[in-house]
Amino acid sequence: MHPFAPHQVTTIGVLEMIGFMQQLESGHEGLLIIDSRTCDWVRRGTLAGSINIAFTEFKDEERTLEIMEEWFDVLNTGLSLDFSNAKTLVLFCNGIWCGQSPTTIRLTANGVSGRKDPLLSRWHAKLAITRADGGFALSTTQLTLAEIFSIAHSVLIKAGANKENADAVVNTVMRAERDGSHSHGLFRIPGYVASLQSCKVAK
Repeated sequence: MHPFAPHQVTTIGVLEMIGFMQQLESGHEGLLIIDSRTCDWVRRGTLAGSINIAFTEFKDEERTLEIMEEWFDVLNTGLSLDFSNAKTLVLFCNGIWCGQSPTTIRLTANGVSGRKDPLLSRWHAKLAITRADGGFALSTTQLTLAEIFSIAHSVLIKAGANKENADAVVNTVMRAERDGSHSHGLFRIPGYVASLQSCKVAK
């Protein structure tokens, strides 16, 4: 899906986000998970392995270019921008009602929109758990309850949870998905992982 040119933007869901977190943990150097929220939100908690670059940072074109060079591995030659080695970006904010990640991508696009760079289209930004309106659509994957249990349980165990706690949490997650309460289902798993890795909860 391409909400706007020239970027290639893919809306992802919770399972895809978990997959990207696992890739990052395994040492994927061409990937960056960005918490697009402002610092007041980030202080309440964030996803393990992510970095915080608030959407407000992209309101200034010069600052946008600095971030692209420093964090995104975009080469600024002074005459053009080279995206051939740019990282894949996975952005997230507060869920489908939140506009901070979409705003980040729009501001970044506006910051380079006047530049005629043939390599720009190679840059991929993956927009995680973003708004359901405004031209964006969430992808869905059909899973059985057993698959939901297996995926969530595996992720929590790998994050350091013991079997007893993982069983209790995953049973709640699975029942929430079964009952249609998706906001308390798999959606919560990245937050549980972040809590485990913060050492603020018993494993």
